[in-house]
Amino acid sequence: MMAGTAPRDSRRRYSQVTYAPAGKTKAELYGAALPPLINSRRVELLDHPRLVAQLCGLERRTAWGGRDSIDHGPGGRDDLANAVAGALVAAGEPRRVPQIRVTAIRVPIRRAIPWREFE
Repeated sequence: MMAGTAPRDSRRRYSQVTYAPAGKTKAELYGAALPPLINSRRVELLDHPRLVAQLCGLERRTAWGGRDSIDHGPGGRDDLANAVAGALVAAGEPRRVPQIRVTAIRVPIRRAIPWREFE
């Protein structure tokens, strides 16, 4: 399940607010993207007790197919940790410069009228 899809589906009935779900799963955020940002000291986490508790409560599980998932333990929560991880990874990605294509536009040139005709 992609991060952010459950709240989007449950709120769709009650709200006009829309948002795009994350392009990465929680396992991709926590496992591959977030540790390099923290270890390289490109980002620094706040000493927020709830955030620290949620990050420390994350568990890694491996499914039969070998696919890893990282999620909160039984009875735990990870909403704040998910939001922080998603925001930090998005902020740490290189900015994309929009590609602009310039094409020539043909404009018909009217024949100049000699000034003598206006005299």
